[in-house]
Amino acid sequence: MNKELMNRVLTYRWMIFFTLGIAYIFVFFNQMSVAVVANDIMEDLTCNATVIGIMASIYFYVYAAMQIPAGLLCDSIGSRKTVSFSLGIAALGALVFGFAQTAQVAMIGRGLVGLGVSAVFIALMKIVAEWYAVREFARMQGIITSLGGAGVLLGTFGLGWLAKAYG
Repeated sequence: MNKELMNRVLTYRWMIFFTLGIAYIFVFFNQMSVAVVANDIMEDLTCNATVIGIMASIYFYVYAAMQIPAGLLCDSIGSRKTVSFSLGIAALGALVFGFAQTAQVAMIGRGLVGLGVSAVFIALMKIVAEWYAVREFARMQGIITSLGGAGVLLGTFGLGWLAKAYG
C-alpha cells in the first residue's frame, strides 16, 4: 500500500471513530437527561414521579433489547448503514420527545431514542476491531469509555445548567 493511500485510510478511520464517538456521547447524554429535567417534565406534562420513572426506563428496556439485533445488523449490512439508520430513528425520537404534549407521546419518543442509539456502541466496537491494530484496542476502548463519561457530564451538568438558565 502506498504512503498516500495509507494516510487516507488512517485519516478515514479517525473520522469514522470521531463521528461515532460524538454519537456515543449522546447515548449517555440521553441516559441522564430525564432525571435532570424530571421536575420540568412533570410540570409540563402534568405527571408524577412514577410516570417519569417509566419514561426514563423505557429508553433502557429498548436499548437493552436491541443489543443482539444491533450486532446482527452491524454484521450483516455493516456498521455505517446500521448506525446511519438508527441515528435517524434516535433523532426522530428526540423530536417526538421534545414536542410531546402528553406523557404517553414522550414515552414513545424515549423508546425511539433508545432504539436509535442502541447500535452505536456495537458499531464502535466493530469499527475498532476492523480498523485498528490489536495493540490499539485498549487505548481505543479507553477513549470510548471517556466519551461515555463526557456524555454523562453533558447530560447532568450541561443539561442542568441549560435547563436552569433557559427553562
